[in-house]
Amino acid sequence: MLDKANGIPYYRQIAQDLARQIRQGAFSAQERLPSESDLSTYYGVNRHTVRQAIAELINAGLVYRLKGKGTYPVRGAERQIQYKVSSRTCFTRNIMELGHSPAARILKAVEMPPSPEVVTELNLDQNQRVVVLEILRSVDNEPFSVATSYLPSHLVPGLLNFLEGFTSLYHLLEKHYHLRPIRARSALRAVLPTADDAAILEISPNVPVLQVKSTMLTEGGVVIEYCVSRFRGDRSCLQVDFSRGQEVRK
Repeated sequence: MLDKANGIPYYRQIAQDLARQIRQGAFSAQERLPSESDLSTYYGVNRHTVRQAIAELINAGLVYRLKGKGTYPVRGAERQIQYKVSSRTCFTRNIMELGHSPAARILKAVEMPPSPEVVTELNLDQNQRVVVLEILRSVDNEPFSVATSYLPSHLVPGLLNFLEGFTSLYHLLEKHYHLRPIRARSALRAVLPTADDAAILEISPNVPVLQVKSTMLTEGGVVIEYCVSRFRGDRSCLQVDFSRGQEVRK
């Protein structure tokens, strides 16, 4: 039921609860959601609040309305994760807010010379080194994305020593370096996975992934991370919301 003390608007709590039920398969694709009147009675709110909640679900791509018939779940919505990509995206918090269980595991962690692409993206000199982390992120114990992050070694000294019990890269950056990365830009495209990525994500090599190349800045405008993420195309719907930005300081 609704929590009156957590500060989250009632309509959003209702939307989150219904979204959780849809993803857990409580409604089939042919099954109409309860009427506004029934939902209003169940949650103890007025119908206007229920309409706001339904509008949230429509905007998230989880349900659709048929005039005169009602509101229905979008086919496959129980598996689709509406993942928000914003200036302050944090995987763990993002997934938990959607009512799912996040997890992350380090697949590779090394310090090495950067490739020409990474040198350019991080505004480095050729003789500077980078920390490379390959991270598998899962949702509800199922692979969701794999990401390769490149960070300038001189900005995160000793990072490789802090990876035991890893749960969140940005938690480590804030805890040990007082850094809160801000997304400056991202480029998105659909590609076929490499053989390695297909095996890691447990998908067919014929299932596309959503590749996102992102550049992250410190609050002072210094490039702190270049990241190449690959999201499972069959499980993800990326919602881009860049409400703030900064210029890269060179």
